Amino acid sequence: MQSLKENFLGKLRGAWKNLIFRRISNINMEKTGCFLVRNSSFDKSLITHSDGNIDTSTLDKNTSLFCDYFEGKTFSYKIRKNDSFQGALSFCSKNYCEINWENGTLNLDYKPYRNVVEVPLIGKLICGIIDPQSRKFIRWFCASEQFLILWTLIIYGTELYPRKNSYSQLIRRLTCNNYGAWLHSKPEVPLEEKKKRFYIIRTEEASKKYFYIYTLLATYLFQPGNLVHGSKIWGETFPQKQNSFLYMRHLLKNSKKYPYKGYS
Repeated sequence: MQSLKENFLGKLRGAWKNLIFRRISNINMEKTGCFLVRNSSFDKSLITHSDGNIDTSTLDKNTSLFCDYFEGKTFSYKIRKNDSFQGALSFCSKNYCEINWENGTLNLDYKPYRNVVEVPLIGKLICGIIDPQSRKFIRWFCASEQFLILWTLIIYGTELYPRKNSYSQLIRRLTCNNYGAWLHSKPEVPLEEKKKRFYIIRTEEASKKYFYIYTLLATYLFQPGNLVHGSKIWGETFPQKQNSFLYMRHLLKNSKKYPYKGYS
């Protein structure tokens, strides 16, 4: 089991070592091809077309903005020490791409959007691969703070965190989509309470759909005794002798039991 864990950790480090994190400083949208999606009721969304002249800081927690094409820049300050680029970096919507969790490569090559991309908010975290010559993100996605913690644990261990933050403490911070986790724990909550607490998840697809996946993955890598050797994940025993790819699929299978479904 130790060698399997080490091989999986090495696979993740190899796939993710060049990912760069920055925060968004500004967005420029086309004046056509933009529309707002507001989760206005239990079973439908209200779609409103826009001319692109929207200040994303004014969007409320129930509204998303999508656009055919937009460009943006990041702040110049660096999030992690693997970032060797000076000054602001640029990105555009056509290069939006996410980590492929289901094909075994864990590379940044999955495109969840076909024609339009959700416009990220100023100050939010962006993660991706940089072309050194153009200083542009050639692949990028809007990253959750939980993914940043997971990535840091995988690449650096706990060296970038204060000593008091043990693996156990950090792993407890990896639950994504707190609304979805809350809703799962309270399935009989009245509709009005769901609407009150609901908010748009504006980060990577994995953080929306599999809100325990980072917790399980980090536990497997850094505290494997809590998951294997006869223990259970949501009532299902995972065999002790298994390869890392199948284990990843097992985590996804179990995480899918609690997908992100908005109010419902």
